Amino acid sequence: MRTSAMLFFIIISAKAMAIALAYYGVPVMMKGFAAGLGSPYLLLLIIAAVYLLLGTVFEDFSLMIIMLPFVLPMIRASGFDQVWFGVFMTVLLQAGLLSPPVGLNLFVIQGVTGAALSEVMWGSLPFLLVMLGVAIVLVMFPPLALWLPAHWIG
Repeated sequence: MRTSAMLFFIIISAKAMAIALAYYGVPVMMKGFAAGLGSPYLLLLIIAAVYLLLGTVFEDFSLMIIMLPFVLPMIRASGFDQVWFGVFMTVLLQAGLLSPPVGLNLFVIQGVTGAALSEVMWGSLPFLLVMLGVAIVLVMFPPLALWLPAHWIG
């Protein structure tokens, strides 16, 4: 019950924030920022860095709810597929949870195994590198992320 209340509070707060952002014209400013960068891939690099950095300290659902009102207008303006971005964002969020020094999943692994945090960090490094590699492959070959949804929906 307590977890449900916290999630409900996060969703209500995010909705209020989205309404305030729309009122103050933040989505239009974000579209202008994305257009001013010149390259949509530079935008992806900035978004990836932000998600990886914030993913170390925030839980993925909360970060997604908080960041999407800022990021989605820029993604739309840059011409990226929204389903593709959802897959890309999920990979980045999971990589953020494994990123040292304060990735939340590192502490979960440490609690389960009882190993030292430094040992857990070194042990998780190959998985983090694979996730970052997957994110790079998704940018290079977007149809890979869209294949399953396209076949599932029809």
